[in-house]
Amino acid sequence: MSSFPSILKTPLLHQIPPKPCKGGHNKLHDRRSLARSKSRADDELRNFRRVLRYLCADLTCFRLPVSATILSWIAFCVVAVVIPITFGFLLSRLRPYDWAVQIPLTLASGLAFNSLNTLSRKYGLRRSLFLDQLVKDSTKVQVEYTKLLHKALLTLVIRLLLPVATVDAFYKAYWYYCTLTDPSTAAQVPQSLTTPWMAPIMFTVELASFMYRVSVLFLDCVLFKLNCALQVLRMEDFTKGFHEEPDVVVTLGHHIRLRKQLRIISHRHRLFIISFLITTTASQFWTLLMTTRPHAQFNLFVGGELFLGGACLVGGILMCLGSAACITHKAQALTSHAATWHACATINPCEPSMAADVEANAATAPPTPTAFPTVDPTETITVAEGDECTGEDDDWFLELDKLLKTTTTAISYQKRQAIVTYLENNKGGITVYGFVVDRTWLHALFMIEFSLVMWLLGKTVGI
Repeated sequence: MSSFPSILKTPLLHQIPPKPCKGGHNKLHDRRSLARSKSRADDELRNFRRVLRYLCADLTCFRLPVSATILSWIAFCVVAVVIPITFGFLLSRLRPYDWAVQIPLTLASGLAFNSLNTLSRKYGLRRSLFLDQLVKDSTKVQVEYTKLLHKALLTLVIRLLLPVATVDAFYKAYWYYCTLTDPSTAAQVPQSLTTPWMAPIMFTVELASFMYRVSVLFLDCVLFKLNCALQVLRMEDFTKGFHEEPDVVVTLGHHIRLRKQLRIISHRHRLFIISFLITTTASQFWTLLMTTRPHAQFNLFVGGELFLGGACLVGGILMCLGSAACITHKAQALTSHAATWHACATINPCEPSMAADVEANAATAPPTPTAFPTVDPTETITVAEGDECTGEDDDWFLELDKLLKTTTTAISYQKRQAIVTYLENNKGGITVYGFVVDRTWLHALFMIEFSLVMWLLGKTVGI
């Protein structure tokens, strides 16, 4: 069997040889280049397409008498807008914080639904995940990215949706039980909704609406994280090229391709990221203002879902911002790796005769006194317990001994310096309308929001 992942066995439409047509214009090739790749039985994306169909975000595979986009938005409005509004008016007396939960969650899921619908309709899922460009990468990148595709849906279902569904189901069961069994609260519910067969229906419909919105939101976040994961794999493969004798032209071409794909990712997701960030921030301030106002009654019965909805919004935005900051940091770290390679290649003898002369001179020359101890760069450094760095950036630092053993006879000093200068002026990364999403940007954002929280608490509780 072939060692390539099965995802490469799926033929892409742009790989089909075009047929010439009359008039000198290749219309068939134009249609195929704009068409989307269809799902196949051995396609790893078939599960993602199935999830998109279940969420009504991509109905283009069906032959419908009306536009698939219009039908998708109608289904979204019914499940994510009409149902929450109906329950909000019917149970407004018993849920004083319900609007603070439903409105932000509906807005955030609407932003995610618009992003999913646009990507699947305009680009297609394969092009959105850059799988059409995966054949240009190394075998290791292809295999690792295929593994990430298999794990993505498991992460979405097991680590994200299942815990949220379990907590929300227990809370809603507890709420309906306490509401219908207590005469004082049951009197505030319309008489037609207090029948024994009506409570399970309301429970199921409300739970389905909540989980639908959370599923749409988390699916878009997981797809964005997959895009960032692919670029991280490509950068790791790009960095490992410095261990060998890299070709300057090939290295330059690979980096230009990386910057182009980072720019495409930024342009496709920048509206969703900034809108999602504003929605999450506004919802958290709204929640803080309602719960800290004088004479506010807040307990598990009336505000349990408020906590769950806020946790979903904050978790989603942290997933997006964390992935964007991680890939930006990796892109900017390429300059450090290239500078290290350039320095090691400069101080390391290039020619064998030159290396022999250096060793002979070093053996006959007397030791030169110095104020600093001599350190072997290839010596293993022992780190004291508790001083080691446990961050994810450890795997990115190249081993110095491998770089010192690199032969650089074919690469001149000027070419290496040109590569380093190019990388210093073209760092790249995820941007949101010109602002680079890196750790400095996240620190500034945290300080602004922390200042607003302190100001709001000073106005409400008098801190």
